[in-house]
Amino acid sequence: MSPVKTRGPSNLSRQLKRVRASYSKALKLSTPPPALIQKFKARIKNIQHSMKIKLHRRENYILASLHSRSSRTLINSRVKCRSAIPHLSVGNELITSDSAKASIFSTEFLSNYNSTGPSSPSFSTTKTSSSPHTLPLMDLFPPWVIEQAISKIPPKCGFSVHLANYYVIKQCATTLALPLSIIFSESFKTSTVPKAWLHATIIPVFKKGNPSSPQNYRPISLTDPFARLFERIICRQIRLDVGHQFSVHQHGFLPRRSCPSSLVYSTSNYKRILKDHQTVDVVFFDFRKAFDQVNHTLLLQKLKGFGVPLQYVSWFQSFLKDRTFSVMVNGSIESIISPIPSGVPQGKVTGPPSFFNL
Repeated sequence: MSPVKTRGPSNLSRQLKRVRASYSKALKLSTPPPALIQKFKARIKNIQHSMKIKLHRRENYILASLHSRSSRTLINSRVKCRSAIPHLSVGNELITSDSAKASIFSTEFLSNYNSTGPSSPSFSTTKTSSSPHTLPLMDLFPPWVIEQAISKIPPKCGFSVHLANYYVIKQCATTLALPLSIIFSESFKTSTVPKAWLHATIIPVFKKGNPSSPQNYRPISLTDPFARLFERIICRQIRLDVGHQFSVHQHGFLPRRSCPSSLVYSTSNYKRILKDHQTVDVVFFDFRKAFDQVNHTLLLQKLKGFGVPLQYVSWFQSFLKDRTFSVMVNGSIESIISPIPSGVPQGKVTGPPSFFNL
């Protein structure tokens, strides 16, 4: 097999530029021939497709030598934030250094948490019949399930403090399946969570408004990739166990459902009602810092009341206890580690599924 060339798709880029120029000239004709226009469109599409394939081959060739300078440059380009956080304005002071920005964001995000939490209301536990999908504890994490879960994760070189990422895990799926099966099973059986799983590196993501204001950023948690893999498996089993109790109107955080599917369903109903010359009232709720202020005790009670098996609830209790975070800004990580007394991290696999039960 001939080696893959590492040179980028420069020839294709020149071809694409020439075809686009000819296409532009054809569009300026008084009566552009439809066949010619379609020919140019098809040619442009084919060249773009070829460029993607060539770029993909080039990246695979580079990543074949993981410790080379080229591979590190490529990985850094994927890991690096697309847009750097600008200078922050706090009072009359302008914050310019990344370490100072991280400290400001840490203080801001810490203020979002609810250190005491509201008193948890008492309620009767929902009695649910055992799901036919419920598995014995020892059958939750066999090696083949681990390997199957690894095959479905995206091959991204994401950030990780201990250098393990999805790309490396996918390449070592068969080798890692057995040891991860043992670790996951023991963690779940004893409700003991590895310390590395309890820490999150938070990246501030701009929402809207003034980008120099720390209040206009959302905390997105980057957690341990092995913890995320564990969460994927356990969330899938929870959906099998209690998914039949989900409301048919639930669109958030469910497979094949999303905000667009909710909008399609809602607008269709609105159109039908208005077509029948009836009125429709819509009430919107916007909970401020909702993810950050979820009370852990209340969350665990709700999971139990929803019919989630007690062993799952016990593990979640350990997973939510003594969590910490640090903030990373433009590659600079704050040295101070702060506690997380409440909430479910945005960006964590079990965060949204836990949240929607409330």
